[in-house]
Amino acid sequence: MVRHAEHPNINVLCCEGTSDDLDVVIERVFADEEFKGRHNLSTVNSVNVLRLIVQAAHYVHVYLSLGLGAEGASFFVPSGGMGHLCSGVIARKLLSGLGTVRLVGCVNENKAFHTLMSEGELRSKGMKLKK
Repeated sequence: MVRHAEHPNINVLCCEGTSDDLDVVIERVFADEEFKGRHNLSTVNSVNVLRLIVQAAHYVHVYLSLGLGAEGASFFVPSGGMGHLCSGVIARKLLSGLGTVRLVGCVNENKAFHTLMSEGELRSKGMKLKK
């Protein structure tokens, strides 16, 4: 992360692995109600639907800021599990009637969605998560 909000209660950490690997740790922390309450924790990541709403707002903001109107826009969205693309679908619904919003999902290194569609299995980094 190159830039982040500078505030005393925000800490940016670097972790090895993918965002899917980090989700496991985050889910464990948020399952500990006492710890979560004591530290007043909140999150906007893939284990929280708020992430999709915030990302959808980003799409809407870009679309309206560029004044695209009826000519529409194309968004090329790199993604592993397609969370970012899902947010785009929400934004497209919010923008319906203003113009065409084309979403192109591009598989990143994670490629979990591609593996699910092509092999019928949800895996991350070669580890089978669900059949």
